[in-house]
Amino acid sequence: MRMEVYSVYDKAIEAFMPPFFCRSRGEALRSFSTAVNDPNSQIGKFVADYALFWIGSFEDGSGELTCATAAGPVRIIQALECVEAVTLDHASRETSVLSK
Repeated sequence: MRMEVYSVYDKAIEAFMPPFFCRSRGEALRSFSTAVNDPNSQIGKFVADYALFWIGSFEDGSGELTCATAAGPVRIIQALECVEAVTLDHASRETSVLSK
């Protein structure tokens, strides 16, 4: 099975965190969003310092690891963008619930 490989970049230390594996971009975004919006997580405490990157793919049958691009990792989303998206989505759900 092919898994996508992601990592979070921390600009305060100018380094990537250990990679993690997901089945899809959506799964990675959900995981990152959860960490961003958790005030007890390191990412949630320093949101401005983090971004999610796709770094490649891993095929578990062959053990083959493929880089995202020849130019390196691909930025998916800044943590600050993730906070805004979740806040707006949550607000729209509250509005639709209240209007019923």
